[in-house]
Amino acid sequence: MSVSCQKNDDTSIQLRTKIDVSKITTSTPYTSTFLDAASNSTVDFSLGNTKLEMFKGLNSYINLNKTQAISADVSKNLYANSGNPFTPDISSNFASLNAVSFSLKAISATSFSTTDANLVRQKIEADLITNAALGNAYSVTASNGVAGKLGTYMVNAKGIEVAQVIQKGLIGAFQIDYINNVLLNVGLNAPNYQVKIIFDSKTPDIDQNVYLVDGGVETSNTEYSYAIKNVKGKNKLRFKSIAPIPQIADPTPVVNQNTYTYTPVERTTIVTSTTGPAGGNSANFGMNVNGINMSVNVNDMGLNGGAPMATSTTTTTTYSNGGSPVNPTNVYVLPGYNGIYGCPYPMSPADFESAKASVKAKSFDDSKLTMSKQIIGSNCMLSSQIKELMLLLSFESNRLDLAKFSWHHNLDRGNYFKLNDAFTFESSIVELNQYTQTH
Repeated sequence: MSVSCQKNDDTSIQLRTKIDVSKITTSTPYTSTFLDAASNSTVDFSLGNTKLEMFKGLNSYINLNKTQAISADVSKNLYANSGNPFTPDISSNFASLNAVSFSLKAISATSFSTTDANLVRQKIEADLITNAALGNAYSVTASNGVAGKLGTYMVNAKGIEVAQVIQKGLIGAFQIDYINNVLLNVGLNAPNYQVKIIFDSKTPDIDQNVYLVDGGVETSNTEYSYAIKNVKGKNKLRFKSIAPIPQIADPTPVVNQNTYTYTPVERTTIVTSTTGPAGGNSANFGMNVNGINMSVNVNDMGLNGGAPMATSTTTTTTYSNGGSPVNPTNVYVLPGYNGIYGCPYPMSPADFESAKASVKAKSFDDSKLTMSKQIIGSNCMLSSQIKELMLLLSFESNRLDLAKFSWHHNLDRGNYFKLNDAFTFESSIVELNQYTQTH
């Protein structure tokens, strides 16, 4: 008999309770229908509603060009959510929209590589500029080759309603792209595994989904036992028991080695003595330069007609192996790793888990990205730690952004290739590789 097991999904979530379809009506709200094992709603419209309100505000403004001149800068600021662009005349929720940490621009083409996403955003901004320019012709009747108003539409010289191009383009850039290429690409995750048991005898194979959950919550370091039962003439896997797996003690911690280089201290003494007849004018000077004391005594023998002075100089140089260590360096040895080290000592596991929890608590992807950069920017990070922070981000472009930023704060550079597992698209892997090769 042979057994194979394949995990269908990666993400830990609480499984929802079974839905009684017979009780659902056309007026049944989603929030009370989709519940997790703790009877908490798994539906949250807040982020989606905020995105929709931002879109409606921008769309309201760009369509003002039918009756008045509008500003290209205001149009672009609404797209980038820059400079508190939302006002009461275009959105009743203007204050809350100005306060959010993301923008329609930031969430456009999120499944694309950074380079391709920027091209999409630049195209939308170019259309916003064109549409604003059309507002100068709102009193002109459009004709072949002449921009202006055509009925209730504001069109360019080719008869194209640019505001509609922007509207439909944004629907595709920040909604359809996210649904099709981010959400549906990841799938609806649940802690279920596909188990297949192949018997050597004529006994039919078992090919079945099993859920490794405890009270509806996926666990780790846990042993699940299933028994083979005959149910209505067919062999089935049935849950039997659950028990924690004994943990192996942590290996001996890696020693933090301090390496010091000592440089011999050189000391030079210069002694100058002057002899000559007594008498005459004399002067004494003393000075200290960079810790070196020097004294000079001058006897002006010539003024009194005496004999010239006789001068002798003695130089003595000594060396000492004492002194302070020069260029102390901390060396961390990562078990099993023989590659290049990019920084001295990694963030401790306890500090990392605390920081990771803070990032995870943020509601928006942009906020998670900003906090991750703050954490990484002031620490030395293992590749595995960087990857965990990347996986907290939903958008591919943000993951790539964080991977590039973290390259300069990574300890085990030889393991950086493992970050590729956090990407969905091959183009992101290629772009990150190009970046690490040139920086």
